[in-house]
Amino acid sequence: MLVSNAGATVRAPLESVPLAEVERLYQLNTLGALRVAQAVPPAMRNRGSGRLVFVSSIQGRMVLPIIGPYGASKWALEAIRAVVADTIEHPEPPLRVPAGAPAERALTARKEAPESEPFVLAKLDW
Repeated sequence: MLVSNAGATVRAPLESVPLAEVERLYQLNTLGALRVAQAVPPAMRNRGSGRLVFVSSIQGRMVLPIIGPYGASKWALEAIRAVVADTIEHPEPPLRVPAGAPAERALTARKEAPESEPFVLAKLDW
């Protein structure tokens, strides 16, 4: 089992937070967890078992004004973990899992489009 509990924050009004600091938070809080989710499963599959547990924060669901970038990064993590968690629990998960209604509509539209036609997402009614 791997427990991912990495996280950092910055405490300042959003208008004063440098974009580089927001990017650093996403790199650690969101993409760091995604890197773990991509790196660890092959070894778990080889062993025939394993679990990934990601610790998020209530701030992913209820953002306080002084730590907006942190809350946004944790919300992004929760949105990723929901799709991954549902897929892990599925007895026979599909090869591809669209995350959200826009992704489902885009995949459906692509499947329905003739192979001879280029597919342009701008034509979709989101």
